[in-house]
Amino acid sequence: MFKPLNKNILLTLKKISSNASGIYLGSNNTNVFEVVSVGKEVLEVKVNDLVYVNESAIKSLVIDNKEYFIIEEKDIYMILED
Repeated sequence: MFKPLNKNILLTLKKISSNASGIYLGSNNTNVFEVVSVGKEVLEVKVNDLVYVNESAIKSLVIDNKEYFIIEEKDIYMILED
């Protein structure tokens, strides 16, 4: 797998419509991302977290025909928790 450097985080787009309680988690303008890997300097986010991010700060890349996204920790708005 790939390891981002510094405060960077590798994400994938997560397709979800509701949580276990049936609460809708997204809209047409909002995407939820899953954390795939984190750099050494990332403090609050861990692998498998679901996060809302500043989408204008995302950089897209394709690795082995799969789309990933890179973002800095400061551009994550919140972590979704159970």
